[in-house]
Amino acid sequence: KRSIGFFSILRHIMPQWAGFIDGAQRILCANRQSRPLQSGIDLRVYRLYYTPASAKSKSGKAIEIVLIKTVPFVIMDLFAKVTGDFMVIAIFGESCTGKTTLANQMNAAAQGKIYNGKDYLRLAKSESEAVRTFRQLLADAVQGENVIYVIAEREHLALLPEGAVRILVTADLDTIKERFAARMHGNLPPPVAAMLEKKHGSFDQESHQFHVHNGCPDAEEICRNLFK
Repeated sequence: KRSIGFFSILRHIMPQWAGFIDGAQRILCANRQSRPLQSGIDLRVYRLYYTPASAKSKSGKAIEIVLIKTVPFVIMDLFAKVTGDFMVIAIFGESCTGKTTLANQMNAAAQGKIYNGKDYLRLAKSESEAVRTFRQLLADAVQGENVIYVIAEREHLALLPEGAVRILVTADLDTIKERFAARMHGNLPPPVAAMLEKKHGSFDQESHQFHVHNGCPDAEEICRNLFK
């Protein structure tokens, strides 16, 4: 509904750009809803817009990029900035605090992709290449589609691009221990309990826009704020 309103306003104030506005709307809907593109110009703009900058510079189509980018790309970038439709959502915290549950619940509204921990390793043969690819994927997601990244290791916070939404998820230590014991068929060995105690609070000082503690606020409330 927001996208329809956005493009309707553009058509009203810039009728001379109606064709470009229609094309930008078709491309954005195709990317978000996996719809096929029929028009040749739509396909060219789509490929150029969603191709990483490094690849564009090697395409040998500099003139075409400049000509096509002039209007449709500006409209599409403006759409992302005005509506806030595209974002990277980082859900981070200790083990057994409810991160994955929250991610799955939020994705019902975000309609994006969920990555968990080192899932990015499957993106390339070597870890270094996988990290580079994943960094680019997250950077592109700010303009292209919603990505939810579930993080349980502080080192992975460094992969987040500027502008990512950060959600800290915490729980009481007793709750964490109970959940971890449930994963281990009711038994929590002393070394594991000691490890959980040592890590407890390790994410608390990291910057964040939302803080979920023991399940509050819930996914519905966070989504109301993110996807107004």
